[in-house]
Amino acid sequence: ILKRLRITLNGTDGESLPTAANDSKAGYEGESKFSFPVGAWTLWHMSGYGLLHVVTGDKKYADLSRQCVEMALAGQRDRDARYGLNPPSSQIRSGPSLQALALAYDFCYDAWPEDFRRKIALEIQNFDKIGDKQGSSHLKMNMAMLTVKPNMHPGSNHFGPQVGGGGMCMLAIMGDPGTDDALVKKYLAGVHEHTVKALRGGWGTHGFFAEGQGGPGGMAANTAFVPYFQAMKVAGGVDYLSPRTNARWITLHWVMELVKRGDDCFFPLRSRAGSSYGTDHFDRNDLSHGGQFAQGFGAVSTDDERAAMLWVYQNFVEPGEAKALQGGKKTAIDVKLGPGEKSYDVTVYPHRGVYSFINWPIGLKPKNPVEVLGHCAFDSTHNYLMVRNRWQDENDILVTAHLGNGPFGSKYKSIGGPVQIWGLGKRINLGQIGKSEAKGPPVTTVDGSTILGITKDTEVRSLGIDFSKASGAEGLVVLTGAANPKDDPKVVRTVTIGETTLSIVTLGAEPEIKVEGDRAIIGDQTISVR
Repeated sequence: ILKRLRITLNGTDGESLPTAANDSKAGYEGESKFSFPVGAWTLWHMSGYGLLHVVTGDKKYADLSRQCVEMALAGQRDRDARYGLNPPSSQIRSGPSLQALALAYDFCYDAWPEDFRRKIALEIQNFDKIGDKQGSSHLKMNMAMLTVKPNMHPGSNHFGPQVGGGGMCMLAIMGDPGTDDALVKKYLAGVHEHTVKALRGGWGTHGFFAEGQGGPGGMAANTAFVPYFQAMKVAGGVDYLSPRTNARWITLHWVMELVKRGDDCFFPLRSRAGSSYGTDHFDRNDLSHGGQFAQGFGAVSTDDERAAMLWVYQNFVEPGEAKALQGGKKTAIDVKLGPGEKSYDVTVYPHRGVYSFINWPIGLKPKNPVEVLGHCAFDSTHNYLMVRNRWQDENDILVTAHLGNGPFGSKYKSIGGPVQIWGLGKRINLGQIGKSEAKGPPVTTVDGSTILGITKDTEVRSLGIDFSKASGAEGLVVLTGAANPKDDPKVVRTVTIGETTLSIVTLGAEPEIKVEGDRAIIGDQTISVR
């Protein structure tokens, strides 16, 4: 892990400052931010060198960290030019940017001169900037806005980066010489209040995010919010990651949703109405899409949950790593992994190496997720269902359904549906159900077979998922009412029993469907409606 960290610092051994750096003067200055090699200067170099100081005791790394801090304060921008300290481009970038400084300050506290240390503590406490004039309307930013009055609401991707960044900053400088103790405590109280709000509605009971878990969910979680949970547990005495809370599902939903496709990983993208933000490819290279495991191992509750994550990483993510990490529209970066070499989730940014070094469950035996999480998870806040037959290989079957009707206004209510079926190399989209709600929690059996009742106004529908193989198929999905498949309409067969239309999908085989009165019979499986 430290070898990977050193490579991200200068492309080789981490013994010197990088030679490549972004020359952009504004956050939205072209697309050059995506074209730098691994080892080019980032805002998080100061924390990467800082960790090397901690683990080696060598002050030369603290000096390199200090040089990076001085570069950032002088206006040097990250490889993604939207991030920086003087200034960040907007409020949404300011929290993560300051969090990078807070990590460096914490790691190098004992090695930096007292006057410089005090200067950085006050830079953090008294942060007050105006962002770039293009690319964002949220240009005014200060520490009070990050902590006690964040811009936007908990269902927005802007919320987590601000609150998480401000929270870790306050934990870093809390009680330090020259800081205003009463002000820091006020800011921390504000962060706690807003974190609770985020966990009571922005994020659902099982990891669904109000604005969608593609680009918005990645931005909301990965840039600053998830690392703050761990820092608050360690330094602030508040455990958001207790098994009684939903914070850990911000990470665990990846265990439920990731599917292997060849040498790569994907997930069923769910975006809010009218949004195509993000893709269903499991990107891991940049700030919004990265660190899901390095940070996530420190953001769950138990060793069993870490063991389930480790199983997914080793069996789904690692096998396709060398190839996958060179792909992506804006992340075509050669990470120079040799044959059989692992990245440990350390690809481009040094702080991923920091989190990986601290959190990686070295010596823990992987455990198949079915032993830990079961087959079914249901987010009752956002009415989102995740069901899978197993964790094994690229032929696993995953069925998801989003009914919508989350807690925020129409802009951030993801539209209901569609039912998506991924399995045996197929992606089947059954079309929209429409904004609706679950009629009680799903009923699930030991093999993952699940029934979910659905209400939409006065209409009652039902979704059935059968993994028992009694039908003669690997998977059987039944939706009452007509379906509107967007892909191949031939994959859906329709029959009527009594007054009810059944839309039926079988995976792995196409057994005959027989209608006998008010029942449909498929192999040894019977479908009826009560």
